Amino acid sequence: MNDTHSTHARATARSYLAPFFRIQRIVSTSPGATKHGFTLIELLIVCAILVALLGMLMPLLGIANRTAKASATRSVMAKVDTAVRLFKADIGSYPFQRTYADLAAGAAWSNRLNYHLGSDITNANLTNVRADADAAAARYNPSTPVSPFAFVKIASVVDESLLPMLNRMAAERARLAIYAGNIEITGPKPQSPIVLSTAKLVTTPQSADTPGWASDLLAGELEARYIAGEAVLDAWGRQLLYVCQVVEGVTSAPSMIFATNAMPSTRYGMQPLGRTTLADKDALTSTTLVVHADRLPDLANLRHSDRRYYAAPGLETDAELWSAGPDGTADWMRDAPANRDNVSLLPYDKSLP
Repeated sequence: MNDTHSTHARATARSYLAPFFRIQRIVSTSPGATKHGFTLIELLIVCAILVALLGMLMPLLGIANRTAKASATRSVMAKVDTAVRLFKADIGSYPFQRTYADLAAGAAWSNRLNYHLGSDITNANLTNVRADADAAAARYNPSTPVSPFAFVKIASVVDESLLPMLNRMAAERARLAIYAGNIEITGPKPQSPIVLSTAKLVTTPQSADTPGWASDLLAGELEARYIAGEAVLDAWGRQLLYVCQVVEGVTSAPSMIFATNAMPSTRYGMQPLGRTTLADKDALTSTTLVVHADRLPDLANLRHSDRRYYAAPGLETDAELWSAGPDGTADWMRDAPANRDNVSLLPYDKSLP
């Protein structure tokens, strides 16, 4: 019974749809119904649309790429910054940066942060560093005839009761400088109460090839693409820029040893290490600070300062770490045009108050 109904339904449907099938056959067999592809004009229109879309998309891709690399660079710098502070906690000083390249002249920058923070010092290198540190510290032993750097009584200008303390502190600072990597540290040789001459504490360093302490404080946190030999790189494959304050306590202060400021006591007989604050006065002593006109032409313009020599107020004992950014150019003067796209961790890098 069901088969009979199904056959009858199919026959009825065919009778109703027969006119539509006839129209389809007529249309498909007519001369104007032949199939064809895109015309040249249609292809050109499609290509023009694609080009317009790509033109709008490329700037967005460029911005996204720069943003991603800047974020990756900050991540690298955050890890390095933590390692730098751990290094200071272990040694007592930030890793020393021996030279600062002339960036304005296009000189290549280099850092040794991967050596200091990403590798363990070998026993042979450690022996050499210790030997240099001992030699530098021995310069402040007044009982040694070959130690012209030691604090000794000169006429009535020096308070003799301070000499043991000053020699001990100077020796420890000298040792600290060597462990930080500053094998070229100098000290004054008193020729009179006023006239001083300077010379290296270690004339022939044994650690000249690999100066300073090294400890793997990064613990494999950096990918291989951010490392090149002894240096740490940014996301653009260029070495990070690094400025440090090597040994604290060397900003301006009145002398308590000599009658003049020829050799401030806070230097403990050694060359000034680190940077001077941009403030008008020392935060601790309220002493008026000396301004080097060749390095800071306009003290009123705090942003126009050479970061090798001047730090932001209150940050003169801190280290700075930054990247030259997408264009690969940088300048020591903070407000220089080359620094506009720099990537840094500290907000005062380009916008001092």
